[in-house]
Amino acid sequence: MTGAEARARFLDWLAREKRASANTVEAYGRDLRDFLLFLSGHIGEEPNAASLAGLRAADLRAFLARRAADGAGVATR
Repeated sequence: MTGAEARARFLDWLAREKRASANTVEAYGRDLRDFLLFLSGHIGEEPNAASLAGLRAADLRAFLARRAADGAGVATR
């Protein structure tokens, strides 16, 4: 499963099972899209189920640091 497929499945689950609002699903979708784009460069390939399962806290911290460097406020990191 690709990262994009995992994103789509998660967003579907969020909308259907958790009954999240459309705005919430849209916001999560944007954040996950940005994270997957970051990961493509960070790990050097398109994220897939195996690479997502192997993520470490350091990978998440690197994403948050990139968001801060790009000017994202604390509430959006």
